[in-house]
Amino acid sequence: MTVSEILHSLEQQLRPVSADYAMVEAEVVLEHLLNCSRSQLYLIGADEVSAETCAAVHRIAARRLRREPLPYILGSAFFYTREFTVTADVLIPRPDTEALVEAVLAAEDTAPRRVIDVGTGSGVLAAILQEQRPAWRIVATDISRPALRIARENCARSIALVYGDMLSFIKKRPVFNALISNPPYVSRDEFAHLEPDVTDYEPRVALDGGPDGLRFYRILASQAGARLAPGGRIYCEIGFSQKESACEIFAHHGWRDIRIALDNAGRPRVLRAHT
Repeated sequence: MTVSEILHSLEQQLRPVSADYAMVEAEVVLEHLLNCSRSQLYLIGADEVSAETCAAVHRIAARRLRREPLPYILGSAFFYTREFTVTADVLIPRPDTEALVEAVLAAEDTAPRRVIDVGTGSGVLAAILQEQRPAWRIVATDISRPALRIARENCARSIALVYGDMLSFIKKRPVFNALISNPPYVSRDEFAHLEPDVTDYEPRVALDGGPDGLRFYRILASQAGARLAPGGRIYCEIGFSQKESACEIFAHHGWRDIRIALDNAGRPRVLRAHT
């Protein structure tokens, strides 16, 4: 088979699980296997594909048809500016979370800062922020040791990775200038209606925000202020329907200048507040 033929064959195979994104996924698979860009993929469309590549495409298609997410199959996901290692031990980074990166970079300049990323997962937030703000000293935490092993692959050695439940590992007041977090915020009802690609494969601990999805905002709102220097800032990703509830929680705990930033779809996505 030629590259073009196997690309279109794979698209047809993936349609039952990927619908309108079947061609995008098929392109990603072939780019990965042939180690080429999207434009190169079409330039070599008439080239013959080896038997080994055809067999690899078949194996990937079989796994995807069982609803396993493509990033887990390929072992990587693109976020913001580059590819990151992902496994089933970490949540797959979503484009929505890029709004959190943009909100932090827009509000914080390049001067030295101490920043903590709570619930780092694959480490993509810490990694991107360190790249964009090299003078920052970043600590990233997670309750999952397997997740921290993936984060170590994705993060610069300058980023300190710490095992701990939220902020419980901090025993004395530090001088963090900013806290960043993309906490679990899916409610129990919402979780029951998610696609099997998510519920059957992604770590529930990284998704489950308690009965109403707001559990971790209550923890952060009540505890983070004591871990920040005077004038410290907090930046949290929120669900698009959680704007009012999240703002009320932070206001109740005395946070000031509470603002909401939108994602690229115009939905409320990032809460920012000051101590």
